[in-house]
Amino acid sequence: LNSPPSAQNNTSQSKQEAAEGLRQRKQESNNGDGDTKGGSKVEEVKKRPKSLSDPVRWFSAMPPAPLKRSQKYFQSGVEIVLEIANLQSQIRGVQNRIKYLKRMKQKQTEN
Repeated sequence: LNSPPSAQNNTSQSKQEAAEGLRQRKQESNNGDGDTKGGSKVEEVKKRPKSLSDPVRWFSAMPPAPLKRSQKYFQSGVEIVLEIANLQSQIRGVQNRIKYLKRMKQKQTEN
């Protein structure tokens, strides 16, 4: 597996950037008229360790299966509650629109 030195250098450089959490990105420079031109920019990417992003792992590295299962059930329950709240809001909006249209119809029949 003999690679050219430039390919080996690029590979080691990209591995190093990935380990440090840096990425090479195209930079968009705005010249005032909405036109953007590409350049390069280095951004820092913050990666949260899995142990900090999952609250169940705060107390144990290997949480019991029933605890993980109950966490999944709770998360799905929260999603369902959010869907219901959004649907209720949409229903209220439709009801208000119906009331408005009825008032407009009543005003037109009175005139």
